[in-house]
Amino acid sequence: MDTEDWKNNLPLDYMEKENFSLQLARSVIKFEHGTDWQVDKTNNVYDLICCLEGHAEYEIGYERFDMAPGDMVLIEPNVPFKGHISKGEHFVGIAQHFQFWIFGVIDFFAYIQYQRKISLKDWASFKPILEYYWSYAPVDSIIYGQNCAFHVILTKFIRESFINTRFQKETPYFILETAAHVGARAQFADTLDSILEEIPYSRRYLDNEFKRFTGKTLKQFWLERKLKKAEKLLTSGNSVKETAYLLGFTDPLYFSRLFKNKRGYSPSEVR
Repeated sequence: MDTEDWKNNLPLDYMEKENFSLQLARSVIKFEHGTDWQVDKTNNVYDLICCLEGHAEYEIGYERFDMAPGDMVLIEPNVPFKGHISKGEHFVGIAQHFQFWIFGVIDFFAYIQYQRKISLKDWASFKPILEYYWSYAPVDSIIYGQNCAFHVILTKFIRESFINTRFQKETPYFILETAAHVGARAQFADTLDSILEEIPYSRRYLDNEFKRFTGKTLKQFWLERKLKKAEKLLTSGNSVKETAYLLGFTDPLYFSRLFKNKRGYSPSEVR
């Protein structure tokens, strides 16, 4: 991908799922506010607020937002916010505190430009998911199923609020561009060389920085992605020999030995 591809494509669509980690900072907040409700506070984590019923007005930093059923708003860490009911007699919804990381260290939302508040395009069909989260997620603990369900809600917000990627060459952001490039071109023998032509860093520096953020050298990461593509090709019906050649291996036997050494089972077992 070139620079424009990265800017216009959501990282969720070109990076492997294991590169992302979602951490819920506390149990869900299920609120049913009356006319006397007001809030004036700051959180040290992200706070996604989803309105189910009623109307409210939020002041987040220097921006004001009206909240109605089907609206979501994201409040960033350490940003002061205020809220009150704007009309009617109640405001009902959920709030979830969380952190969302890439490689466990890069703040996902620092890497993209997004709308802080959205009105869901298909509110009628998505409402049951939020209502399920309301009824399912406990208020006194965090359970595995809650984490999975919130992943769906957060992904919905990200997709509808996304504007573009904050493309930067400074560490650690160039690591993401490198990972995306490797993932997209893992089958080519010149993948690593082509990266070095596009990124203004030496191979040694790139390897050190890449390992610092991902735990793997660039070559290890490339090989891991190549073997993931191999599994997909094998499960799609390609033979071991065909898979080896499609991924740039000239010796199918070497490919088989490498696959078994890294995966613990032979490629023929995948089929």
